[in-house]
Amino acid sequence: MNITNEQRIFLLTKRQRNGKPGLWLAACLAQNWNPDDRDFRMAKLSEIVGHPLASASDIEYLDEFTKVKNALLILAGVSLQAASEGSDTAENDARILRFKIRKEIMPCLALYEDAEQYLATVLTCLLRWNKTDRPMRAPSLDDIDARPRIGTCRTGKRKGQTYEMKSQLAQALMTLTARVNEKRNAAGHTIHQMRTMADLPCHCAQCEPRKLRVVTMTPETDLEKNPW
Repeated sequence: MNITNEQRIFLLTKRQRNGKPGLWLAACLAQNWNPDDRDFRMAKLSEIVGHPLASASDIEYLDEFTKVKNALLILAGVSLQAASEGSDTAENDARILRFKIRKEIMPCLALYEDAEQYLATVLTCLLRWNKTDRPMRAPSLDDIDARPRIGTCRTGKRKGQTYEMKSQLAQALMTLTARVNEKRNAAGHTIHQMRTMADLPCHCAQCEPRKLRVVTMTPETDLEKNPW
């Protein structure tokens, strides 16, 4: 999935609504680059993500956008945190996944059952919380991260070989999402009905028909030509 329109504005706009320059302009001002040189911009962004880009719209919305954001913040000299994270996107991925679970999944699950209790069950299984020397408290989302897990094959021809698994946060998100959908289907609710009852914004075509126009935009569309 490519970057959203909001991410694209954050990256390329001249001035944000808070008055601060966008990511690209801030980096250009600090490095004395010409912010209007599109060829240079695309070459620099391609260098950051590690493959050629025809347009900023081609940037992947999670890992690649995080790399671009951190790189430009470092160039602008405004974020020590970005410098410490560098090209490692795990910390940002964790923030995004925790936000999605807490702000979107949990309110929906709470419509059908004790969401906090179910989350504690999921985390206990992921962390083997009751089988190790853990503090006397319930596990939380802050106890797991977004770094891929390494497993070892125990049987078969690949016995002893290692393989990469989803991170614990990604596993928690998938488990909770499956639970929400199971409960929603059992209750006979649509996604629109569920999100409305949970007091969450709904992004379906009925609620946000304007989003249908995004599909018709070409990747080459430049923000300067379509500022908002």
